[in-house]
Amino acid sequence: MGGLVGLVLGHPFLGLILGPGLIWLVAVGLAEIMGRGASGLYAPSGSSTPRRTDYSYAESLAVRGELEEAVAVYQAAILEAPEDPEPYLRIARLQRDGRKDLDEAVAWFKRALREAMVSGGQEVRARRELAELYLYQRDEPRRAAPELARLADRFPELPDGAWAARELQKIKKEMARDDEP
Repeated sequence: MGGLVGLVLGHPFLGLILGPGLIWLVAVGLAEIMGRGASGLYAPSGSSTPRRTDYSYAESLAVRGELEEAVAVYQAAILEAPEDPEPYLRIARLQRDGRKDLDEAVAWFKRALREAMVSGGQEVRARRELAELYLYQRDEPRRAAPELARLADRFPELPDGAWAARELQKIKKEMARDDEP
């Protein structure tokens, strides 16, 4: 027998000394491999998870009433990551709630839906907010109808989709009454 195995098996004294050492090395090696696998599962590094952008500075500006500055910070964020819908939506809400500029709010909600990569939840929220803006703040139910139809068609299983379907039916009835001679 050649090599280390032959040496260990051929000499009982060396086997007693080197055998436990080899077993220890194998056990430690396996434990390290298993430990790395478990730590990746139970305590991931986060390197595969995209970092969530923090908009606290822009939020603080908005809270202090510095709306133009807040919008500028959000616009800079859009230039850095145009696929992120959050700054578009926040500008839309600032325009609607803070500046009371409903035309700008509509434009920013539509930009978010058109240009950014909105998740399903963000789309539901943005379409509902846009429809509510048309319905309740601008009193333009005919302009709300397409957004309500999209929301009802795309998300019929959600409460927002059911709400949109009900609102759309009301609008259709009103439009039918208005169109009667």
